[in-house]
Amino acid sequence: MKALFLTIVILLLTLVGCSSKPAPLEPDVRNVRWGMTMNEVKASETAFIKSDTVTVINVLESTTNEIICGNNVVIRYYFNDVYNVYKLTELRYTLSRKFVYESDYFAIKNALSVKYGKPDSDTSDKSIYVSSKTATWKLKNNRTVIELKLWDFSDSKSIHIDYSTTDTVLTKVVDTLIL
Repeated sequence: MKALFLTIVILLLTLVGCSSKPAPLEPDVRNVRWGMTMNEVKASETAFIKSDTVTVINVLESTTNEIICGNNVVIRYYFNDVYNVYKLTELRYTLSRKFVYESDYFAIKNALSVKYGKPDSDTSDKSIYVSSKTATWKLKNNRTVIELKLWDFSDSKSIHIDYSTTDTVLTKVVDTLIL
């Protein structure tokens, strides 16, 4: 009798364990995971989608009131052709105002450092036509790299925050997609 009761309890525990749903996967950035299709990204994005192309979805972020260090941003999702299906490989925030200052770069860098720790690399480069600063973080999940970039041309500056995947299958030709 004890053996029958124990067998029933074990079977019930096994059935309960098998019927539970697996925990949803954590997003890599915003509400998306690397490797999602364009349609999956569109379904998860709450902001107004300004335009889309075969390899890029542009999202005007100000409709969600998301602000980074006091600056409205535009978001671009980049996709790569992986076995004839376009998969998400990069997300880029770009400051959307006319004038960008070096102090904006340092404010964003400090905010990212508070969230992710000290950058893994921090570089400056200068040539005749352009100078740049780049801070890079490799996240502990080993799926995401963040690069904060300040480009200073002689007549304009721009700041980008690039979130990208470390998955080599997804990034096999990603360099040809970056504009």
